[in-house]
Amino acid sequence: MTPTQGNNPASQEPHRDPPQPVAQDLGAMVGESSAGDSMISRLLVEKGLATNEEINACASIRSKLAESGRIHSLEEILISKGVVTARQVSRLRNVAAKPQGDLHIPGYHIHERLGSGAMGAVYHATQLSIQRAVAIKVLSAKYTAEPSYIELLQQEARAAAKLNHPHIVGIIEAGQANEVNFIVMEYVDGGTVYDRLVKEKRIPEEDTLRIIRQIALALAHAHSRGFIHRDVKPKNIMLTRQEGIAKLADLGLARSISDETRIAQETGKALGTPLYISPEQAIGKEVGSQTDLYSLGCTMYHMLTGRVPFEGGTGRDVMRKHIVAHAIPVDHLVPNISQSTAEIVEMMMQKKTSDRYSTAQEVVEDVDLALAGAPTKYARKAPDLTATPQGDSHEPSVIPSFDHSSGLFSSTTGIVVGVLLIGSLLANLIFVLLRWN
Repeated sequence: MTPTQGNNPASQEPHRDPPQPVAQDLGAMVGESSAGDSMISRLLVEKGLATNEEINACASIRSKLAESGRIHSLEEILISKGVVTARQVSRLRNVAAKPQGDLHIPGYHIHERLGSGAMGAVYHATQLSIQRAVAIKVLSAKYTAEPSYIELLQQEARAAAKLNHPHIVGIIEAGQANEVNFIVMEYVDGGTVYDRLVKEKRIPEEDTLRIIRQIALALAHAHSRGFIHRDVKPKNIMLTRQEGIAKLADLGLARSISDETRIAQETGKALGTPLYISPEQAIGKEVGSQTDLYSLGCTMYHMLTGRVPFEGGTGRDVMRKHIVAHAIPVDHLVPNISQSTAEIVEMMMQKKTSDRYSTAQEVVEDVDLALAGAPTKYARKAPDLTATPQGDSHEPSVIPSFDHSSGLFSSTTGIVVGVLLIGSLLANLIFVLLRWN
């Protein structure tokens, strides 16, 4: 999480090309990969169930669908195209879940792999001393000699250790053992909002509001302690299986307000995930607490509509749209969404930080009102973002109507003019006749 340092409207540099995103896997940017996709792909090839060409073709289809907001796992595409069967995928998932190699962390018994990402993997384990279920994030072996990646993992642990909230995944310990860098976290028995989107495509309005409310409370807690998350997205929101409690996870990009060194190092870098990145992040400007609110708004947009706010073939394309384009309002895509809910999304996604909510607590208050069916307190109805802005067209916004009751060509005036013309002609004729006589 990062320090909160004032407003930095993205509109100050609206046409500047965004820098390349860092600290994120751009290959998985458009429709982030479900956990374990790469492992399943490798096993399919090793077992002779699929070829690299077939997997690449399905991955390409998946990316194109994701660009239009239709999120599917690679497994779903492989099954739908008849490359493999659902039963084969299920068996391989059981294989992929087993810890790879001789992974041993003193004091813990490793059960299975929960997921994997660009930096490493997360395992389900038991803390032997008190028989508690935990999750252990392990840095990939290929990064153990890279100080920057080790620091990123430790940075996540330090940030989480300073936060204690029911809607933030808690940290238990961090360390290194047997050349393995790891952090031990609270185990959340469930999936992510992203997993739910893959299954359901859209999340009902009331469920969305309740999840967003909980994450806004988590952000309010973090912001009050001088941290911003900088990578709020569906994949970083965990949901418990039984109660459906939402918990904010992955503080890898978290930063403290007082960290002047990192502020200087990160200036000009686009840190975050392009699909949910704020305009100020996209142009590499300093960020604040309202940066998280923009990303939360993008997440809420995705949950309600089943599509991301902006699409593009590359990370830069998507970030450029976050800077200069306006998303289609959610109530235009899903007409039965309440006005209050639509207003909350639009206010969080305003381009200028000064136009967004001032605090995450304000989001909580407006969400409570929306859940009660009442008008929002802070959000205001934004203008129709799909309408053509004035000055962008040579056509007038309103075609003037002709008023038949007034003006030169009104019926009454026409009669008067006609009489005057006839009178003038008669007068001239009489004048000519008199001269001839």
